[in-house]
Amino acid sequence: MQIPGLAPTQPLSLQAGQPIRPGQWSVGQLLQATVSEPMAAGRLAPHAALLRIANLEVLAQTPIPLQPGTSLSLKVVQNGRQPILQIITPGDPRAEITNAAVRQALPRQGPLAPLLNNLLTVTGQSGNFEGQLPRGSINILQSILAGIPQLNSLRDAAGVQRAVAASGIFLEAKLAGLLDRSSEATASPDLKAGLLKLVSLTQAAASGAHRSPALPGLPAANLTGLQPGEDPARTLARQAEAGLSRIALDQLTSIHPESSKAAVWTLDLPFQDGDQAFTARLQIARDQRQSAGSEAAARQWNISLEIDLPELGPMHARLTLQRGLLTTRLWAERGNTLELLRAHSEKLSRRLADSGFSSARVCVYPGQPDSVTAETGLPDLIDVKA
Repeated sequence: MQIPGLAPTQPLSLQAGQPIRPGQWSVGQLLQATVSEPMAAGRLAPHAALLRIANLEVLAQTPIPLQPGTSLSLKVVQNGRQPILQIITPGDPRAEITNAAVRQALPRQGPLAPLLNNLLTVTGQSGNFEGQLPRGSINILQSILAGIPQLNSLRDAAGVQRAVAASGIFLEAKLAGLLDRSSEATASPDLKAGLLKLVSLTQAAASGAHRSPALPGLPAANLTGLQPGEDPARTLARQAEAGLSRIALDQLTSIHPESSKAAVWTLDLPFQDGDQAFTARLQIARDQRQSAGSEAAARQWNISLEIDLPELGPMHARLTLQRGLLTTRLWAERGNTLELLRAHSEKLSRRLADSGFSSARVCVYPGQPDSVTAETGLPDLIDVKA
C-alpha cells in the first residue's frame, strides 16, 4: 500500500495476518485513520507507524513522521493487493474564509475616481441637489473629500504616508489601536470609514428616515454613472458600495501568511488636482525570505505605481530599495510624456541622491512594464488544471 504525503509517493506495507479483502475499499472512498504508535523504519521510507483504520491495523512506511494519536483523513486512490491511499490535508479555515470573501467582493468592486468626482460635483453644487439627498449627507461628503489629499501634498514622504494611512485598508487596525490604551493611535481621516457612513445614511433614507422633503422642479443631476430612473442618492450609495468592495479586496490581498515570500500591501491612492479627483494604483512589497535575525536594511522593498492623468496619459513606475541602493524605472505610454521623463531623469536622480540614497539610478522606457505578480497568500480563484 502507498500513501502519498508531502514528499514523493512511498509504499505502505500491511501488518501480517490482516490482509485487505478485494473490494473492501473503493476508489475515492475517504477513510479515517489514527496513528497508534511509531515503528522502526523500513527499507522504503525514512519513517513508519502503525495505523488503525476501523478494525484494521496496517504498518505504514511514509516519508513524513507520524505522531501517536494523530488523526488522518485518507483517500483511496487505487485498489488492489497494495492499495494506494492519499493523505488529505485539511484546509486552513482562515484561508477558506478569505477565499470566500474575495469571491464576494470581486464582482462588486468598482473604481473610486467616478465616485470622488461625483462627490466634488455634489458639494460644489449643493443647492442643485437639495431635496435629492438625505439630510446630513452633504456634511459626510465634505468630510470624505477633506481626507483626500491634494496632489501637491504628495511631493514629500510625510504626505504620502498620510495618504496611505487614510486610504481605508488600515481602518480596522486603527480602530484596534484606539481600543489599545497603550497605543499612541489617534482618530484620523479614513476613506473606508467615510464611505461606510455614506452607505449607512442612504440606507436609512431608503427606509424613510433622514429623508429631505422633495422639492418640485428639481434639475437633472449631472453625475457620472447615473442610471436611467435612478436618483442621485442611490447613485452615490451604489458607487460607495463598489468602492468599499474594492477597498475590502485590497485588504484581503494584503493578508500575509507566514509562508508567503513577501508582505504585500495593495491600494488605490486617491488625490485631488484642481476640481478633479484621480487615483494612483500602489503596491508595496517587502521581501520576507530573510531570516528573523537579519538586519532590517537588508530587506528588499519593491514599489509599483500606476497613474493615468489627462495631460500625461498612463505612466508606470517600479522602485526597488535594498541597503540604501534605489533603482527607479519609469514607463510612459505617450511619446511626449516619454520625452518629458527623459529630460527630467537626471534631475530626479540627483534629488533622490540628495535624499540619502547611496545610488539613485533612474531609467525611462516607452510603453508599459511586464506585469508583476506579488505573492499574497490568497488561493487561486480559478483552477486552470480542472
